[in-house]
Amino acid sequence: MKLKRIMVIIMLITSVLSGSFAGLFAELNSSAVTDIGPAPQMAPPVTVRDAISHAPNIEQTPQRIPVLLYHHILDRNENTLQRDNAFVVDTEAFAAQMKYLYDNGYYTITPEELHAFLFSGANLPPRSVFIQFDDGYYSNIIRAYPILKEYGFKATIFTISSTAIPPQAPFDPDALVFISEESMASTRDVFTYASHTHDLHSIVPGTGYTEFFAAFREEILYDMMRSFEIVDNKTAFAYPLGQFDQSSIDALRETGIEMAFTVRGGYVTRGSDPMRLSRFTVYRTTGLSYFQDYVRGELYKPPPPPAAPPPVSDDPPDEAEESAYTEIKVVIDDETIIFDIPSVNVGGIVFVPVRTVAERMGAQIVWDSNVQTITATKGTTVVTLMIGNPNPTINGRAFYINQPPMIVDGAAYAPIRFIAEALGGSWSGAAVPLRST
Repeated sequence: MKLKRIMVIIMLITSVLSGSFAGLFAELNSSAVTDIGPAPQMAPPVTVRDAISHAPNIEQTPQRIPVLLYHHILDRNENTLQRDNAFVVDTEAFAAQMKYLYDNGYYTITPEELHAFLFSGANLPPRSVFIQFDDGYYSNIIRAYPILKEYGFKATIFTISSTAIPPQAPFDPDALVFISEESMASTRDVFTYASHTHDLHSIVPGTGYTEFFAAFREEILYDMMRSFEIVDNKTAFAYPLGQFDQSSIDALRETGIEMAFTVRGGYVTRGSDPMRLSRFTVYRTTGLSYFQDYVRGELYKPPPPPAAPPPVSDDPPDEAEESAYTEIKVVIDDETIIFDIPSVNVGGIVFVPVRTVAERMGAQIVWDSNVQTITATKGTTVVTLMIGNPNPTINGRAFYINQPPMIVDGAAYAPIRFIAEALGGSWSGAAVPLRST
């Protein structure tokens, strides 16, 4: 009996060891191997992605992760109809941006890796960047996919899943063609597909708000249920046009969404609100040097410590102080209105406080702090501007302005020409004309 027990134990040990080595050799044989010279020891290869969760915590300060947002990608010579649409990025520019990331050792993260960074304290490589596309245009596959694949990069597409109807329509640079489910299946080696709603992306007529923002809880739950039948990732979401409020956040959380992306510029850190994550939109006009500032973390730096206040003086302000106030003239029905208000010059475009100018022009102003949106209503005209979004709307129709509205000293500022023309006036200063998207 004793001998039999010993034999059984030996058989069990032999079985366990043989199974372990079989599994180890199967893993070794199935792993991709990079030729880096002779290894000092026989050991399974470790990829960068495997090493992330095991990396020692060497961060001195919260890591700033740039999230890069793209939409439509077209070759420069084939983009004949949308040259004025800043959301259509030239393939040539996109290729140069990806080459910069590759040449400088950047690592492209997935939604799962960002989730681990935010919720589990996982570390990411020092030069991590998150590449995203909104809407789900087929150009992302035709033009961006080969470039991303060449560099071994990962990216996430937030798709309007109701548009993913098979079969795949042929690519046409003169039309908005969307990615079908079959095209999703063949590109998952590069792309993760997440939700940009199923069918709540459109603007509600006459409001400037998206259907998602205006939807009731039950509508969002049903819409996301349908979207989850198509997309891969069920924890990340991108707000249509960046619009959201607390009720929409609560509804998304009920569906299992734990990370949601806005269109506000800024970086993601460990302390970021996971339901209000920032992104940098890459436009057709975004130069390579500005792109480099995005990814190197050189934008939106914390402000320096406040300087000591200057001594109080009864002397009149000097010329530099007076120059902060600009005489703004707006013409309405041949009547000239003069504003003596503070203004900001950004890239040659004059920004002014929206409320001051719009109310003087007869508009009613509503500020929504939840979505950082200011709405000006004058008669039948409804103008909506969102901080950081270069696509204000007039009666639901979107326009592109070179510089988006911003907050200055606690007030919403926007280009004077847009405000004046949107509310029925005119302004002859140096500014960029309105261009409909």
